[in-house]
Amino acid sequence: MAVCSGNPSHSKLINDAMACRARVDISAVTNQYPEAFKGISPLVDVGGGDGTALQILVKAYPWIHGINFDLTHAVSVAPQCQGIEHVQGNMFDIIPKADAAFLMVIIAEAVIDEGEEDKYMDVRLALDMVMLAHTEKGKERTIEEWEYVVNAAGFTRFTVKRIQATISVIEAYP
Repeated sequence: MAVCSGNPSHSKLINDAMACRARVDISAVTNQYPEAFKGISPLVDVGGGDGTALQILVKAYPWIHGINFDLTHAVSVAPQCQGIEHVQGNMFDIIPKADAAFLMVIIAEAVIDEGEEDKYMDVRLALDMVMLAHTEKGKERTIEEWEYVVNAAGFTRFTVKRIQATISVIEAYP
């Protein structure tokens, strides 16, 4: 989010919004799909902002060592938290190694179902508009777009676990 790096107040607005979303969505994952993180440590949150998602995960799964990986302007304001290491960097250059990256990739994101309606459809579409308005190229993806992303990243298969939230849990395997 290049627009955020030069504008601290806009960066805080985005971080606060993403933290709010993480409190709802990641809590839903830990409550509805706890086995997703069984035996994983360390775990990297790529684009983790202020570390809210990892704080929830480390509290729910104390064996996890969290690595909050984001751009300098994001991790520089992230609060210190037991079990979480803040690492600055650009995901297009390198991502820190972690168990989840070796065994599988866990993606907790919205999956837009074109033509299929559920009670979260309007929220997912609103999130898509927020991503478009506040980033240079951000957007929520359809299942076909996620398949392209996962395959282009070198993974051979993936599963999508729908939970009662605006997000789904996508697990990608080598």
